[in-house]
Amino acid sequence: MVAPTERAPRERDNSRPVQPRRILIADDDAAIRSTLVELLRGEGYETLEAKSGSEVLRIVPVEEPDLLLIDLRMPDQDGIQILKRLAAQDINVGNVILMTAYGTSSTTIEAMHLGAYDYITKPFDVDRVLFTIRRYFERQQLAQELVRSKQETKALSERIVGNTAQMQDVYKMIGQVAASDANVLIIGETGAGK
Repeated sequence: MVAPTERAPRERDNSRPVQPRRILIADDDAAIRSTLVELLRGEGYETLEAKSGSEVLRIVPVEEPDLLLIDLRMPDQDGIQILKRLAAQDINVGNVILMTAYGTSSTTIEAMHLGAYDYITKPFDVDRVLFTIRRYFERQQLAQELVRSKQETKALSERIVGNTAQMQDVYKMIGQVAASDANVLIIGETGAGK
């Protein structure tokens, strides 16, 4: 169950994407699912629910949720088995956060080894749950920005002529500065091709 906490009213984040993120909540305990659904919908997320591992394996390929919160222990199969089965279907499991009241280091290590993003322990601290979810989405956004930046840098380097050691240094510097909003001053002699 989610531990009650005193929380100050939360300011809404205007940088949230227009299309809400979809989170699958998989737990055999209806009260936990209900509590998490209410919490996450209140934060602007769309939610999907599964009460068994079999439902997770059926829902994930069809609905493609952005994040999965999976209980480690469910009647038909545990979270580790679900991770293995999803991975066997070539489904990325880096978007899985395991939930457990039975957190052991060996289970945690195995889950991380299989590619899970993180795990949270029951009873939940609401702020910890939200922090872990936000951290996951922030990390995803940074990874997407990095890919986009690398693509832009590659496109730029393909338009610049030059293959000397000095030009390679310029390409490196462009790559380092490209992701920032910094102003850049390029100096050199007239006719040098600045």
